[in-house]
Amino acid sequence: MNFADQLKTPESALKLFKSYSLEPSDGTFDRGGEIADVTQYKLDVNFGTYTVPAKLHHTVIPGSKMKAHVEFRKSLNNDDIQAYVANQRELLVSAGIPLQQAIQIAESYRPHLNEARATRGLEILKTIFHDRPTAYTTEMYFLPWDPRGGAVELKIPSGADGPFLFLTAALSGCSVFVDGTPQKPRIFHCGTQENTGSDTSAKEFWKSVAKKIGLDESTAKAIHNINYGIPLRGEAPKVKHRQEKTKTFLKQKEGKSINVESVDSWGAVFGIRTGTDWTFYLQENVTVQYQRVSEGRLSPMHTVCRPRVLRQIFPGGNRVRVTKKWRELP
Repeated sequence: MNFADQLKTPESALKLFKSYSLEPSDGTFDRGGEIADVTQYKLDVNFGTYTVPAKLHHTVIPGSKMKAHVEFRKSLNNDDIQAYVANQRELLVSAGIPLQQAIQIAESYRPHLNEARATRGLEILKTIFHDRPTAYTTEMYFLPWDPRGGAVELKIPSGADGPFLFLTAALSGCSVFVDGTPQKPRIFHCGTQENTGSDTSAKEFWKSVAKKIGLDESTAKAIHNINYGIPLRGEAPKVKHRQEKTKTFLKQKEGKSINVESVDSWGAVFGIRTGTDWTFYLQENVTVQYQRVSEGRLSPMHTVCRPRVLRQIFPGGNRVRVTKKWRELP
């Protein structure tokens, strides 16, 4: 399914992101040499008796260097991919293409389809990066993260020209800060592939990093792992309580016809420009694993994703109503 037509205006994009969970690519700092012209600063951060990591990198990226051509594609499971390849093969054969050649052509689609393979579940919009614009892509700003550890900062220029969409890499424990003005925002993606230590929560760790690089906590808006997932330390019970409430609701709504195995929380941050003003949102998603019950028998396990809450984080902090789709399980 081509979603490019639903991303032509800020209003249609917001409507789409209310209905489908976003899974931005886990883009890292070294993606394809696209950020060669950057200013880098090494930052030493010490916390008590340990340093994790020894050096954190603060990388500043001009917005003009991080425009990406992104295709949104609905996540596919193995059966979907296999069915598509088989269908293409049959269409080619019916058009008079010899069988072996038809098989070869149909199989050539598989690597492209695998880019949209479901990792968190079905009903997700996966992001596929292209080198150039196509009929299926939308231009947007993309903020990667630095697995070496640190803060990657993207400066979006002011004005009504350029992309009106922003995405940052997938969130799996990272913190995101938004600072500046709606006309000229700065977005920071803070994360590391290393452990941030056991003496403090990841939230407090990245708040300290933000302070070191000059972010004013009184004006910058922050998203931490407590806001979209279950942290290893600190405020984990709060998120587990939200998950249990979601699980209880689905069980009560579906009655005895369903067995909800698990509900997991995760998040995505995106931005939309209307005119010259940017607004940034946190999409709080849930992955639901469940089985249908029919005549005492359980179906195979299903895994689907839904946006549960769409929260405006900058400017202000207003809650946005999501569609009721998360309440419905296929």
